[in-house]
Amino acid sequence: MKKLQAALTAFAFCGILFWNLTATAHAAFAGDDDPYYTIKNVQIRELNEPAVNGSGFAASRRYSAWDVGPKKPGKGGDGVDIETIVNLGKELWQFIVDNKPVVNIRTDRATALPKGVTRASELEGWMGPTLKTYEMSFENGYGLEVIDFKFRVNYTYNGSYDGQGQYLANVTIIPALVDVAWGYTFNARVAIPSVLNVGTKAAPVAGVEIQLRYSVDTVVKHYEQTYDFFVRGDGHFKEL
Repeated sequence: MKKLQAALTAFAFCGILFWNLTATAHAAFAGDDDPYYTIKNVQIRELNEPAVNGSGFAASRRYSAWDVGPKKPGKGGDGVDIETIVNLGKELWQFIVDNKPVVNIRTDRATALPKGVTRASELEGWMGPTLKTYEMSFENGYGLEVIDFKFRVNYTYNGSYDGQGQYLANVTIIPALVDVAWGYTFNARVAIPSVLNVGTKAAPVAGVEIQLRYSVDTVVKHYEQTYDFFVRGDGHFKEL
């Protein structure tokens, strides 16, 4: 029996070694037109899913607007300019590196707050958090799904300063699922190219453009693209 088990183990090892050598050789001699390593179709769709808290890659607790910015008590005082909107958070961060999530939910996010405040807790009337869930599917030249990527766009809206304006906090993208086939490397980052006032001077409404920048690499191909979203302080959200 021991001899039989040893023979089966050796056979399985040889099979795995042969498969790896074959795959490596195939990759080494693959041409630029190899269908397996070529992305031919990318589809994105919004999913009707409820907010997820406490599981997966989603937040382990509800996002709180009070966590944004340095922890300095008190209001901004006379120095607050409600019509000038600034980002106290980040403008660029990685959240998928070599097929793995690297998000930090406490720091990897942007804001759109009136100039002169130091943190979102100086505002009131916050609504949310709101989560929009999307799934991206990448197919190769054979029609096989080689990357399945699910993510959630998160934001908290309607914050006001002394009853004025509608601002944003906790604007981010959260990875929910990353499933990548052999021979592919997937990376993604978030960029916040603009934070602006889409309302008026008397009634400011914050607006934030969110860019999902992703890339796919194989031994013969490099593919990259950007997908854009826009969210407003009144809660309005759209794909660009």
